[in-house]
Amino acid sequence: MRLSDGSQHRADIVVSAADGHGTIFDMLGGRYVDDKIKRRYSTWKMVRPTLIVTFGVAREFAGEPWLTITRLARPITIGHSGVEALSVRLFNYSPCFAPTGRRWCRR
Repeated sequence: MRLSDGSQHRADIVVSAADGHGTIFDMLGGRYVDDKIKRRYSTWKMVRPTLIVTFGVAREFAGEPWLTITRLARPITIGHSGVEALSVRLFNYSPCFAPTGRRWCRR
């Protein structure tokens, strides 16, 4: 990766936090696009925007449901869409969601 100051950084793996189109077509300049990827971006329907906030906490949530949906008293407007509920999802149903050595990870 070459930054705007001209410095270059190399890595075996790079994780992008951008959307797929921005990563594939803008950042990578479309260099790794095949017919399957072109078809997805030209024919698949757009999905509603999603906001995901992730927290890593050093505790268990034993006995708690993995998904809780709370209806809002008033919808939140984001762009042209109204959000009527918030979901909280706990990833504690598999030890694979935590690195080895974390106390709740039972690998």
